[in-house]
Amino acid sequence: MKNNQSVNNTDGFLLSSDGSNHTLLQNEARDNYVGFSMSGSGHQLTKNTATDNLSSGFTGDTTCTGVTLTNNEASRNSQYGFDLEGGSGYVLTGNLAGHNFDSGFILAGGNQYILSHNAAVGNYSIGFHLFGGTGHQLLRTAVVGNRDTGILLDTGGTVLISQSNIVRMALLKQCHDSEKSHRNSERNIVRHEQEADYPEIIIHRRHLTVRGGAGSMA
Repeated sequence: MKNNQSVNNTDGFLLSSDGSNHTLLQNEARDNYVGFSMSGSGHQLTKNTATDNLSSGFTGDTTCTGVTLTNNEASRNSQYGFDLEGGSGYVLTGNLAGHNFDSGFILAGGNQYILSHNAAVGNYSIGFHLFGGTGHQLLRTAVVGNRDTGILLDTGGTVLISQSNIVRMALLKQCHDSEKSHRNSERNIVRHEQEADYPEIIIHRRHLTVRGGAGSMA
């Protein structure tokens, strides 16, 4: 499906669990409840835009497996830019979540999500919020000007944060608990505007150093 527009519907584009391996290219979902709602496996979404929707721009449920999202944009949605809850094997490359009224990317549970070269810019809450799940990778990420935390790792799961992540005007926050294992490596850069109420957290060369808060992590 290519070059279509969906406006003022419940779901702008609905990929149901009854089907698989759908390809959506250069479509626009605007002023719907949800922009792109995904279930099922093997879907490929490329260069689509979801703007001004009443809920989230892109959503995926627990039935999603092997879904690829490439160079899509979610902006000015009333909740999340990308809301992926459960499922496995997502590959997100080159996507932008900008100026959404909650978080840019929320990844809840699931297994083996690979996120590379994505950006969260100017969202009203968190840039990337990851909680639960196992085997996720967050690579070469740009997080700029989000009003709350830049990257929040929360409540269990395993995440590898690696390879030149850039966080500006935001925070990277680690929620420590005994069930979680996060590894951080290789040339991550966090630029932080001073906030009195939060610790300063800097990633560098395989270490997570917390200034003004408790703990450090190799």
